[in-house]
Amino acid sequence: INSHHLSSLSPFPLFHTSPPTMVRPGRPTGSHHTSLGGLRVVKSHIDSDTIPGPPPLDQIIFPVLLIAGCGSLAVSQVVPPQDIVAAIAFPLYAFALHFFLFGKQHVTPDYSSWLYWYQMVLMRVVGIALPWIAIWWFEAQLDLVAPTLFLTMAEELIDMIGEVINVAWPMKVLCSLLYNGYRLMALRAWFDTVCLSSSADAFSGFHQLTAAANLFLWSFHLIAVLIPLVLVDTFHPKYRPALGPETLKAEGAVVLELAQVRGGEAKRK
Repeated sequence: INSHHLSSLSPFPLFHTSPPTMVRPGRPTGSHHTSLGGLRVVKSHIDSDTIPGPPPLDQIIFPVLLIAGCGSLAVSQVVPPQDIVAAIAFPLYAFALHFFLFGKQHVTPDYSSWLYWYQMVLMRVVGIALPWIAIWWFEAQLDLVAPTLFLTMAEELIDMIGEVINVAWPMKVLCSLLYNGYRLMALRAWFDTVCLSSSADAFSGFHQLTAAANLFLWSFHLIAVLIPLVLVDTFHPKYRPALGPETLKAEGAVVLELAQVRGGEAKRK
């Protein structure tokens, strides 16, 4: 049993055919990390010795902004209490499953670069920046925008925490699915109010565009990315909890012992 054989089994072109990385606490050397709606994407580089570490934006500035944004929305009482509870309960459930099932040893896939730019350009711009612009410059009603914006920022923040504690890939996928399914309910109420209701003319065009863009983005993300690409690949055997380095070593020892026993039996015959 070897990692080269396991990595070659993936039928999806989104994943490289290089041997899977047995992830340990901390960031792998020579990789740049970003999130994919709750999923940490590893963008590999050719020469790890010449690549600098993650930029301050991902290390300090962006997490601080997310904490400040989530805190301000929660304190302003424009986010329903059930949304705050859900934002906390989803990662707690996924993280608990991670520690019970995976521990510290698991495999993390490498995504191709188009998903990296999909995250950077669409997820953060449409999901976080545009709603804040609608609130501050176009006077969008905070109680309409806040639930979706809070859930998006909370998911980004939780994903960064998951990277620090090295949460297993299947649990990241589970957390992202929970967040996306729940967020679509808040998005539908926001979109219906500003675009389809009888009072839709009272809202600015930018506010309506932001609501429509977010509904389309998160629906596309769930239907076209998470379920058919990410979730399906998560069922690959190499992401199972049993495939940590220690288990692989134990399985290899068992195979070697069986081969020796059979070789001894063949000699006696």
